[in-house]
Amino acid sequence: MVPRLITSMTQSWKARYPPEDSLPYPRSARIGQPLWKNLWIDLGKLNTPCPSDLLRVGGTVLRMTDPSGSVDPLSSFETIASLRRSSLRVDPDRAIPDELIDRLIAVSATAPNHKRTFPWRFRIITGEGRAELGEALALDLIETAQPEAKIEKARSKYLRAPVLIAVASIAGEDPTMTAENRDAVAAAIQTLLLGATAADLASYWSTGAAMTSVRLREFCGFDETDTIVGLLYLGWPIGDPPPIDRPAPESLRIGTSTQTP
Repeated sequence: MVPRLITSMTQSWKARYPPEDSLPYPRSARIGQPLWKNLWIDLGKLNTPCPSDLLRVGGTVLRMTDPSGSVDPLSSFETIASLRRSSLRVDPDRAIPDELIDRLIAVSATAPNHKRTFPWRFRIITGEGRAELGEALALDLIETAQPEAKIEKARSKYLRAPVLIAVASIAGEDPTMTAENRDAVAAAIQTLLLGATAADLASYWSTGAAMTSVRLREFCGFDETDTIVGLLYLGWPIGDPPPIDRPAPESLRIGTSTQTP
């Protein structure tokens, strides 16, 4: 079983993030339940201490507010990070609670972003919205005379998971800021995927030609200047993905070591 983090926080979100330093609410909308429902996740409403069963890593209790505890938080994080895998082996019919999706989006918005642009935009697609998305993108393929098999695959591919999240990045005041905004959104996506792993969810970050589709942009209600960074599939796993051999990252130390002899 995928480990989960258990955290007991003695401070509320309001105490941790006073108004002058608070994060703006991640902007998200739900599609397919059955109509659009605009949703602004209000971090300020999370103003009570988190219950002890909020997150879980095996049977280990992490007290995030007690750094002197015997549990090594980095080891727990390493476990979660190493278990994060791209997988579509999920139950397409088993629903994911709205509250869990909201929490994942809220934690993703803790990603760093230059000049506090908070550039992420989320669209949560469930229920009939998934089929409607497939029909919209199938039209792109019909217009370009793609093979029928490819068109039919587009119609059904978004039904493979109970929840999809389309994520976009807003444009900046100049090309450099626009690129930095996209980098921040990519960091937010990774944070969301790690949170999903901690919650025992399987996930898959999809990109490709659909990211430039005008129909996808219109379906999700993104602005013309937004950049779509990915479609995230989330679901409860029904199997384990095959093992992967990750090569060691290239790293090089430059300068004098800070390690005490």
